[in-house]
Amino acid sequence: MKYYFLSLIIISSLTKAELTIGCYSKGCTNFTIEENKHGTIWTSNGKQYQWLENKEGNTYAVEIKNAKKLKKITLYIGKDFDAYSKLYGKGFYLWKNGGRVVEFQNEKFYFARNENGDE
Repeated sequence: MKYYFLSLIIISSLTKAELTIGCYSKGCTNFTIEENKHGTIWTSNGKQYQWLENKEGNTYAVEIKNAKKLKKITLYIGKDFDAYSKLYGKGFYLWKNGGRVVEFQNEKFYFARNENGDE
């Protein structure tokens, strides 16, 4: 499987519905993050993004126009490092290199440098 691991958007504080870009074997897509009493719910919109770098070395996401939409995915991220997806089953998450990796048996999602406020 081919994985995309890129520098991603920094979220300094999570509110009721924040946005971030997550990358996995199919590409990178935008996720809405909402809190609940068990943790957070991350729902993708299916739009594809690519990462570009400006001359100062900063990265930023740009939507790929006319790209086929990715399948919408919902990830349930628990407060005890647990994760669940209807598509991928039970999994877990961990902090790695300043970001979060959500890992299932057959798939990994990368969300770098996210501050989720649930520590």
